[in-house]
Amino acid sequence: MSAEPAVLTGAEEVRWDLSDLYPSDDALAADLDLAEADALALAGRYRGTLATLDAATLAEAFAALAEVHDRAGRAYTYAYLAWSTDTESAEAGARLQRVREAYSRIGQELLFVDVEWARMDPEHTRALIEEDVLAPYRHYLELKTEARDHVLSEPEERILSEKSVTGWSAWNRFFDETLGAARFTVRGEALPLQQATSKLHDADRGLRRDVHAGVTEGLADLQRPLAYVFNTILADKASSDKLRGYDSWIASR
Repeated sequence: MSAEPAVLTGAEEVRWDLSDLYPSDDALAADLDLAEADALALAGRYRGTLATLDAATLAEAFAALAEVHDRAGRAYTYAYLAWSTDTESAEAGARLQRVREAYSRIGQELLFVDVEWARMDPEHTRALIEEDVLAPYRHYLELKTEARDHVLSEPEERILSEKSVTGWSAWNRFFDETLGAARFTVRGEALPLQQATSKLHDADRGLRRDVHAGVTEGLADLQRPLAYVFNTILADKASSDKLRGYDSWIASR
């Protein structure tokens, strides 16, 4: 079947403008360095003391914690969005990996919060949650309280966090990169997955049928690596769930 001429939409060169988040990689690196320094300072000030703090002091600690999470999350979001626009870019991939590693280091410094909260007296934590000064963090603390029985020791949590960079998250990135590089033939035109599937909403039933066939055929060619990725991520989750003492695969939800 001969290829049909591509229909231009006017959006072919449209790209996300991420400069409002970070105008340069130097600004990104500086923000990550600040987040890491703040995480170290927070840990140095509060680690080992959560059970002894009053509600007002805990509110100060959680405000500082939220600021670190916001700063690190902003950096991670920027790196991920920049990479997702071109998953085949080595530069974007390297940036994302650097940010992921820094994000993991920051998270490891803050693990003591979850661990110490989980070990606190349940009646004491319930009383703290009801304090007005901690109202902005009530939902967060309620979730942490519900998960208390599944929180491991800080060294164990650090190991799981460290391994996640080269574990399930690495496989998840490989999955995204594989599908990002894949092309699906629709009426002679090789299209990225999302561009092809967008045509499933076309009014032309014949086109929708051809898109379905092209996507199905393309995915069949990727069946082996994608199935391996899924199975590996599932095995990783099963291992983590077992270590945390969850009864089933959905219990952590």
